[in-house]
Amino acid sequence: MKYKSILSLFIFLLGFGATTTSCEDMLTPDMDRYSEGFSGKDTVYFYLGILRNVQDMVEQNELLADLRSDLVTTTSYSSDSIADIINHQRGKNGDNGLLDRSAYYKVINQCNFYLAKVDTNAVKNNIYYMRREYAQVVAIRAWTYLQLVQTYGKVPFITKPVDNANTGWETNPAEGWATSDNLLDLLKDELEKAQAFEYTLGAPNYGTYNTGSVTFNSSYLRFYTDLIMGDLYLLRGQSREDYVMAAKNYYRFLKDGAKAGN
Repeated sequence: MKYKSILSLFIFLLGFGATTTSCEDMLTPDMDRYSEGFSGKDTVYFYLGILRNVQDMVEQNELLADLRSDLVTTTSYSSDSIADIINHQRGKNGDNGLLDRSAYYKVINQCNFYLAKVDTNAVKNNIYYMRREYAQVVAIRAWTYLQLVQTYGKVPFITKPVDNANTGWETNPAEGWATSDNLLDLLKDELEKAQAFEYTLGAPNYGTYNTGSVTFNSSYLRFYTDLIMGDLYLLRGQSREDYVMAAKNYYRFLKDGAKAGN
């Protein structure tokens, strides 16, 4: 069966009014508004801003997932862009009119701004009030990298905020490249920390959202660290132990994770 992250189901409801942006848009000078707009204390509002940018990924990500499902095949009338996606042909960013990684990196960069300033040891009323959102931001960034590596095979790995277009990260990333072989190792430590917070404190819950046509609980926008970790082990798949660890994470989610924080 072709690899397809089941996490896409959890963000499907975010796909209202999805738009796309160019790579240049992701690194315009006004990116410094992210650092200016987040003091390290207003985690709730900044976290919701990240979720808003996740919407920009939904339209493209759902298209990729659907085209690569087992029930889809090409015909003589299929465009080259669609055929390349269905056949998992990986080209450079921009070669395919339906592939654009800028929306993904916009989310990653905003997560990086958040994680560079968040204080997980901050306490208010005897509560570590930043840890729930922190765990979700770590999970969102990990999930986004997972989608990028599945699509492009090899992508720049950045964890430091980018606030200008002159860093050269796209062609010469200071932190190296992420691939299916090393992505788990790159993300594992922080993701395990997020898992611990998730199981201790649960996930953020902001009540219900009303889109004008439907109302749904904010818990539907949640990213589960167990599922992401399981997907990362499957993506690497270098040994029997990777598949065992993937199964353990999926089992943990089915047994306890879906209940945690609800």
